[in-house]
Amino acid sequence: MGIFDKLFGKKEVPSEPKKDCCSNKEVEEKNTIMDKKVKVKIPTYEFSEDRIIIETTLEKLTEQYPNINNKKSDEEGIDFDIDYIQNPFDFVIFLESKEKFVCISQYDTESECGKIGEKIYFEFLNCDFPEEIKTKYKIGYGNEYPVGFIGFIDSKPIETPEIFKDDPNEEVIGNLILYKYEDVDFEKIIKNCDPS
Repeated sequence: MGIFDKLFGKKEVPSEPKKDCCSNKEVEEKNTIMDKKVKVKIPTYEFSEDRIIIETTLEKLTEQYPNINNKKSDEEGIDFDIDYIQNPFDFVIFLESKEKFVCISQYDTESECGKIGEKIYFEFLNCDFPEEIKTKYKIGYGNEYPVGFIGFIDSKPIETPEIFKDDPNEEVIGNLILYKYEDVDFEKIIKNCDPS
């Protein structure tokens, strides 16, 4: 308090009420824009030239990819085009996509009794194995459902996939490939023992 205020008393000036930074209409418009569905083209695996189109909200996409406006697409019907994603399956999980996806990967593995083989893992989002595949093949399940695998010895499916369940030394062969569920040919993958 200064000398002038002491002599004559401090004059209180009423302050104006604070205004919100945005009107309700502006907030609603912003929410509508962020809830907007967008189509995004992404690679099917790390460094892949193969691409798929996913649908999500602009809000979720912006949370995952803050500079998404730098990735606008010139292609008709596609809003954004992202050329590199390390793990596309984790990406679609984070985006809370309502579409059905399968991530397929292949591993070399060894059982406790020394049998050498392979496993093809199928990780699902919003879906599961088709019933005919569940019926025809023995599916092994890891600790996290719905992650299932089919075990192979000499490139042929085996009846006891659980012998390969807990191999801490299994090694990935190739890439973790993201597919739309409707594009997966389960029979072909199993017959060829090849997820690509």
